[in-house]
Amino acid sequence: MKLFSTILADFTEKDWQDVKDEIKEFIIDQFKEMWRDYNLWDCDAVEGRVAERMNDYIDTEIQRLLRKDEVKKMIIQEIINQINREVKR
Repeated sequence: MKLFSTILADFTEKDWQDVKDEIKEFIIDQFKEMWRDYNLWDCDAVEGRVAERMNDYIDTEIQRLLRKDEVKKMIIQEIINQINREVKR
């Protein structure tokens, strides 16, 4: 521990700035590598994943809406209206 303290005692402000810069660069490189590993640079892959999740969300919401009685009644009424229009022709 004393050796470590001795080494750090000789650090200048510039040395500390260099260390900070290297740490920042290391962190940025790690993020870039992670993004590449998970295909986040591939716009088509990202768009596909977003679209897939959006479609799942829309399906879930539509199913939730269709379970409501008011929506069922409205859909049934619209079907009856369309049938009546066809019969009148």
